[in-house]
Amino acid sequence: MSPRPPRGLASRFFLAQALVVALSILAAMVVASLAGPPIFHEHLVRAGTADDPTQLLHVERAYRDANLWTFGVALTTALACAMGVSWFFTRRLQRPLTALTQAAGTMAAGRYDTRVPTMAAGAEVDALATSFNTLAARLERTEHVRRRMLSDLAHEMRTPLSVLSALPR
Repeated sequence: MSPRPPRGLASRFFLAQALVVALSILAAMVVASLAGPPIFHEHLVRAGTADDPTQLLHVERAYRDANLWTFGVALTTALACAMGVSWFFTRRLQRPLTALTQAAGTMAAGRYDTRVPTMAAGAEVDALATSFNTLAARLERTEHVRRRMLSDLAHEMRTPLSVLSALPR
């Protein structure tokens, strides 16, 4: 069995966001289910409906059922919205990082003219893109100087070698 490839940064961000949303939903459910019924019961007693225990039980059960359905629909909607927003922002961060990764691979293959645009993915990613472009420009200049020096050296070496080869043996 081959080892599982490591998760990318975008998927880890998405999973972290999903965990926060799930724990928030769980906390809201616990608080609503523990605090809601006693508060509602107190309101019923103050309203004077506690005279008939059957009616009180029916009203409390209706409250609990309505609260459960409403809470379920609201949480499902909130979860869908939170996942959509998380996916959007995760993709927004993943695209520039993927572009930077591809540009680094292209540079590693010897194409020093590679540049990446700043992608408005945040100050840190834009700073990384700017630094990458500075690095690429310096490497391109260094490669240009190296090639020119090798060309000059080859030219300078040809002259003495031509003279030496022209001498009789």
